[in-house]
Amino acid sequence: MPAAVRLAVHGVALVAGAAVGVVGSFIHPLTRAGLPVGLLVALALSAAVPAAAGLTVRSRSGAGLVALGWLVAVVTMSLPRSEGDLVVPATALGYSWLLGGTLVAGLTLTWPYSLLPRPTEAREAPTGQVASRR
Repeated sequence: MPAAVRLAVHGVALVAGAAVGVVGSFIHPLTRAGLPVGLLVALALSAAVPAAAGLTVRSRSGAGLVALGWLVAVVTMSLPRSEGDLVVPATALGYSWLLGGTLVAGLTLTWPYSLLPRPTEAREAPTGQVASRR
């Protein structure tokens, strides 16, 4: 991957992490029939986006930047404003979002992205032969 593309992907990863943190902070308190559906969706996003970034860049740096963006956004959303309102309150769901999201982001940083096999490219047939598709 060229250096300019890699840098652009890292920038997108940082912004995507912040976006997941903001969206998750707003949807985590949603419940249906007593089940924390919003929290589960937010945690799933918090796992999928860093994993996708790590696989795209083929290193932990992509996942790390998503986690950094997520952390900055969620911590900012959990601080009270001067008016006294905040997005992530000190409730069981709020703490679950903060701690669960941090745990999920940390777990995505442990995956060995560079050791995963590279996607197969179109294989070329030897000279004079036509590649068959199966």
